[in-house]
Amino acid sequence: MKTSVANKGNGEVTLTVELEAGEFSPYLARAATKLAQKTTIPGFRVGKAPIDIVKQRVGESALYEAAAEEAATIALSQALTKQTFSVFGKPVVRVEKLAPGNPFVFTAEVAVVPDVSLNKWEAIRIMHMPITVHEEDIEKLVEELRGMQAKEVLADRAARDGDKLEINFTVTRDGAPIEGGAGKKFSVVLGSKSMIPGFEAQLTGMKAGGVKDFELTFPTPYVEERLAGKQAQFHVEVIGVYDRMLPEKNDEWAQVVHGGTYAALLDRIRENLQSEKELAEVHRIENEVLDRILAQATIGDIPKRMTEVEVDKMLIELQDDVEGRGMEWEKYLQSIKKTLPELRAGFQEQAKRRVRAALVIREFSKLLAIQATAEEIAAEIARQKERYSDDTKLAESFSSKDFERYVGTIITNRKVMEALVGRLVR
Repeated sequence: MKTSVANKGNGEVTLTVELEAGEFSPYLARAATKLAQKTTIPGFRVGKAPIDIVKQRVGESALYEAAAEEAATIALSQALTKQTFSVFGKPVVRVEKLAPGNPFVFTAEVAVVPDVSLNKWEAIRIMHMPITVHEEDIEKLVEELRGMQAKEVLADRAARDGDKLEINFTVTRDGAPIEGGAGKKFSVVLGSKSMIPGFEAQLTGMKAGGVKDFELTFPTPYVEERLAGKQAQFHVEVIGVYDRMLPEKNDEWAQVVHGGTYAALLDRIRENLQSEKELAEVHRIENEVLDRILAQATIGDIPKRMTEVEVDKMLIELQDDVEGRGMEWEKYLQSIKKTLPELRAGFQEQAKRRVRAALVIREFSKLLAIQATAEEIAAEIARQKERYSDDTKLAESFSSKDFERYVGTIITNRKVMEALVGRLVR
């Protein structure tokens, strides 16, 4: 068997494998036996007809194609074991020459897992940020809770800070309506800062039945990138002004909200905010650890195939999240005004970072000899089965080897990050 490797660049190589006619003959014989077992040939027992008879019965091309499929699978596996690189995914095999009396030649397009050099990662130092829950943070949440339980009474007066207005509005640029820039019976609370800067101020002092036209500039950055920094014209009609009567901050109100005293409610809010900030700090540290390591690591060319597989994973994660919240996937795409190809394109950079991070963590798992144990994997699978015990089909999938490998990867990655945080964070 002859093998040659050509570097295509961008993390891909082409393997060319050639089997001499004599090396290919055993595959022809095996293919003939398998085809004979599936074909009734008069005068011969099943699987016992000579190769020439089988060839006549099923056709020479069918025989050679069956032999080529097995030969390519085995020869490619043998060829790859002799290479120094690791393969990502399934190679794309193409038959180049397949004819009686000639060598069998095929090529395989192979995505190569890039080499990773971690460089001087031990010198990285990251500091914990102090976590403080400020009184204004607590007060903000208290006001949000009061706002959710406010009694709204129609008011025959000019709108002021804290009021809720029900409005119809349209937004245009140079006389043309902006896509999605219209609303009917839309609610806005003055002072909530839920609209773009300046919008709520323009409505202050208006009464029910009032109409106003004004111009504002969208902030930069803005969720709709096409509008960031752009001027637009607003037309607003006020349907009604509502006085929002907030509940008193006392034990009676706290009992309704929390089932305890007002002081106990403040303590619970403080504890929740502390937990949220601690979790946010953990995420910040882990992201900074990865960012710092990635910034100085040297990573070879990443095959496009690796990035596309990661994009596929991200789309599945997003779709699962969307549908888990009770929204149809197609309606979600319509709501964000993106096609699937546009969404894929927007995920490219994030997918590349995720691939780079996975490669670095994989390298650390080897360097630090960190792997998920069989006991850890089994325990996690058991937890998932118990959690989703009411979904029989999903629970059954947890017994597959693929899911076992997936769980093993997740646990290994977590253990690697814990080890890195322990070594690099002060």
